[in-house]
Amino acid sequence: MDMSKPLWRIGAVLVMFGVVYALAQKPPAKPLATISVNLKEGETISGTTKVVATVQSDKMVLRVEFSVDDVLREVDESTPYEFEWDTITDAEGERRLKIVAILEGNQTVVKELKVKIDNGSWHGGDGSCGAWGFEAWGGGGDYWFSGGAVADGGDEYRDVSEGVGRGGGGR
Repeated sequence: MDMSKPLWRIGAVLVMFGVVYALAQKPPAKPLATISVNLKEGETISGTTKVVATVQSDKMVLRVEFSVDDVLREVDESTPYEFEWDTITDAEGERRLKIVAILEGNQTVVKELKVKIDNGSWHGGDGSCGAWGFEAWGGGGDYWFSGGAVADGGDEYRDVSEGVGRGGGGR
C-alpha cells in the first residue's frame, strides 16, 4: 500500500488548518492611548523643571495626574498637560515620575520614568562642602558649618573645629 497519498492529505489538511487559524487571529490590539513626555529616562534635572505630557488617544482625556515617588503632585485637566516641579524641595538622587492619563470611561494609561535630581547640594558630592570635609546648612542669611572648617558668613569668620559654629550671615 502506498503511504505517500494519505501523508500528503494529512499534510495538506494541517496546512489549511494553519492558514485558517492565522486568518482568524485578531490583529494586535491598538493601545488605548500613548503618553509622551519632555523628559527622558535617567535624565538629570534641577531647580524648577517644567514637565510636559502629551496624550494621544481616540478617547477623551479627562485629566492627567503627575506623581513623584507615588505622591500626587499635580492634576491638570486641560492641554497642555504640565507640572512645574520645584526639585529644590525634594531630596537629591533618583526619583520616579509617574504620569497617569484618565480617559473617558475611567480607563487609565500610565507612563513611568526615573530621573535624577541634582541641585548641587551643599551636603556632599564633588565640589560641594562635603567634598571639603564639612557640611553647611541654614537659611535666611544664617549658615552653620561643622567638621572643622572655617566658616565665612559674610561679615565674620569663626573656627568651628570644636563643634558647630555660626557664620554672620551679613546682617
